[in-house]
Amino acid sequence: MNRPTIAFVLIIAALVIASRLQGPSDGLAGTENDPVLTVEQENEAMNAAIAEAQASLPAFLAHALTEKGELRAEASVKIALPQPSGGAEHVWVRSFRRLAEGRYSGVLDSNVYSNPDLRIGDEIDFTSDMVSDWLWPLDDTNELFGGFTMRVLYADEASLPGDWRFSKTPLPADWAN
Repeated sequence: MNRPTIAFVLIIAALVIASRLQGPSDGLAGTENDPVLTVEQENEAMNAAIAEAQASLPAFLAHALTEKGELRAEASVKIALPQPSGGAEHVWVRSFRRLAEGRYSGVLDSNVYSNPDLRIGDEIDFTSDMVSDWLWPLDDTNELFGGFTMRVLYADEASLPGDWRFSKTPLPADWAN
């Protein structure tokens, strides 16, 4: 039986992430510096990371968004965009806000290879069930909270951009989950 070996296409744009963590994007990200990393659908570590990100999403959103649904601090979410051939492409979204219960809008921070009509900087709407990861950087400590899928892909922190490092735990200690 010929099964697709790629169920997820994970866009981890090192330059994009670095630019978001170090300052505004200069528009150069998303070309040859926007690598596509593939993970098999059956990858247990990745599936567990996505499940953990989804389970902690309410706590993240409670801290990241104001009562009016506006973003309090620099933070990003990774969303899964279904592909016509099956599986999903996972892309980062920044500057997001809540529109209505379970619905959000933000700015793409990754290229979308499965849909050439979508580009870095485009506005995109999504639902909370599409979120596969979230990222909360703390500038004062250079720690990255969340990043569940990144922790699987970047087990070696040396490959993270700049001086950033993963926090000891994915959620800050003072967050009630």
